[in-house]
Amino acid sequence: MRTAHQSSGLGGRMLSDLISLADRDRVGTYTEASTWRGARLMLRHGFHTAQPLRLPHGPPMFPLWRDPIHDYCD
Repeated sequence: MRTAHQSSGLGGRMLSDLISLADRDRVGTYTEASTWRGARLMLRHGFHTAQPLRLPHGPPMFPLWRDPIHDYCD
């Protein structure tokens, strides 16, 4: 995402749309974040994180999982 769009809510809106589709289809969602800022965005949307993955010569990666909400309705 371009710097000009950071903190504008665009990422959260896009994420909400994708989560709605996953909930509708009753499927879990997996993602990874390369920054704690990105991981915090996912946590605000119901994701849970495991221990960060430590890559050689790279940033820590945060694996995140979200179970679907089963009482989803259109």
